[in-house]
Amino acid sequence: MPNKKDVKKVNDQQKPKRILNDYIDNLYDKFRLENQTFKVSRATFYRCRPSYIMPVSFTTKRSCLCIKHQNMALMTSKGLNESLGKSDRALDKFCYRNSNEDLLRIVDDMVKEKIAFSKWQRIDIGDGRKKIGLVNVELEADEFKIELVKCADIFRQHVEMVTNQYEEIRKLKENLPNGHVLAQLDFSENYTCTT
Repeated sequence: MPNKKDVKKVNDQQKPKRILNDYIDNLYDKFRLENQTFKVSRATFYRCRPSYIMPVSFTTKRSCLCIKHQNMALMTSKGLNESLGKSDRALDKFCYRNSNEDLLRIVDDMVKEKIAFSKWQRIDIGDGRKKIGLVNVELEADEFKIELVKCADIFRQHVEMVTNQYEEIRKLKENLPNGHVLAQLDFSENYTCTT
C-alpha cells in the first residue's frame, strides 16, 4: 500500500509508485481483445510494464487498499488464507459470516506458542511527525488471539460499511435521472494510488 512519499527512481527521476487496478493476466487478455491487430506475447506485455507500476498482490479493484483490509490480510496470512480460497472477497466473506469464536477455533489449530506477522501502523519519524509503515510484530499465542479478535471486530464493521456504501452507490447509479452525473470521491491519504 504505497503512500504519497513512495517513489521509485527511473532514469534518475523520482516517479510515484502506482498499483494496477487488476491482475496483469486480466489486463493482457483485455489488451488482446481491444487490440486484435497487434501480436504481442504475454512475456513481452509483462516486460512493457513500467517499473514504478506495481502489480496487484492481495487486493484487487473489488476490495479496498485500506489499512484495515491489509492488516487483517497480514494477520491471517500465516495459514488461514489457505482455508479461505482464492476469491477476491474471501477474507471479507469469511470474517463477516463467522463469529469470533469460529475464528479462534480455526486459529487454535494453527497458533502454538509465538506468532510473527507484519502490520501497518503509524510510526514516529521524529520532530513530532508520524508516517504509516509496515512493522514486524511477534506476540504470544494468547496475545495474538486478543489482537486478532480486536482486528476482526474493526474489520467486520469496515466491511459492512463498505458493502452498504457500494449498495447505495449501485442504487443511485440505477436510478440516476437522465442528464445527471454521479461523482465518487476518495479522500484517502494515498492519493497517488487510484482504483
